[in-house]
Amino acid sequence: MRVRYIGVGEAVDESLPNTSLLVETPNGNILLDCGFSAVQQLWRRVPDKDHIDLVYLTHEHADHTFGLPALLIRMLVDGRKKPLLICGHTALVPKLERLLESGYPTLRKEFSFPLEFRGFDRELTWKDCVLRIAPTTHSVPNYAVRIESQGKAMCFSGDGMFTSESQALYRRSSLL
Repeated sequence: MRVRYIGVGEAVDESLPNTSLLVETPNGNILLDCGFSAVQQLWRRVPDKDHIDLVYLTHEHADHTFGLPALLIRMLVDGRKKPLLICGHTALVPKLERLLESGYPTLRKEFSFPLEFRGFDRELTWKDCVLRIAPTTHSVPNYAVRIESQGKAMCFSGDGMFTSESQALYRRSSLL
């Protein structure tokens, strides 16, 4: 498992892109959060339209989700054919679908690649990875994620303060 930091800035950082990580595993690559200023940095660092297989979004704030429509348009324009999975907590997924719809109402009809939105409440098994989530304390529901692959584990909080559930999620991870 390899983790690349795409952005490390906060919501209104004038010099650093929004926080976003790319987790690369032998069988697939996961983008963690996709804020409005992170997506340009992602394109600079990873120009391959097919590199990302799954996008996990921690919560609905703009600095974590508003880059998603631009990411999808870029993939469409560049001719992506490979399936893409977008996921988050079950309650977040309808908001992500509305985000895409509000920015580009006809875009889903134009996709040249299979796009799936999938919500989950605790655990998702995907390829050789297991994604587990737990709530943190934040102004809106936020779900930290733990990604396990080939005996390694990394965790990403998104935003928010620790909860007993998120602390349990973080235990024995290689990277937090």
